[in-house]
Amino acid sequence: MDKANADFRAAEILIEADPLILDIACFHLHQAVEKYLKSFLVANNLQVHFTHDLEFLGQQCGIEDAVFNDLDFGRLTMFAVRARYPHDYDSPSADEVRGYVVLAEYIREIIYNKTSGIL
Repeated sequence: MDKANADFRAAEILIEADPLILDIACFHLHQAVEKYLKSFLVANNLQVHFTHDLEFLGQQCGIEDAVFNDLDFGRLTMFAVRARYPHDYDSPSADEVRGYVVLAEYIREIIYNKTSGIL
């Protein structure tokens, strides 16, 4: 959770930068969400797969708790790798990034509430 929180904070800093650095912010938001989901799996003694696919990780968490079944990760998974390299793809909009911030905060809150005293 500490590493996830650090990634989340890094994203916040990049979103507040002038100029905005949205693609790298999405990379860190992806990393935060991935680590939050994996921490839930660890806390529940479930297998942690070596993947960056948030949809898959959300499904794995959903086996233990249905609250994860309705999460919409949007394009966030693609930022796991693509934001590190120059590719020909659309950068995220500021609104899209704000949506991912809300998603990460929501998942963090779920994890804290569901794993209170475990992590």
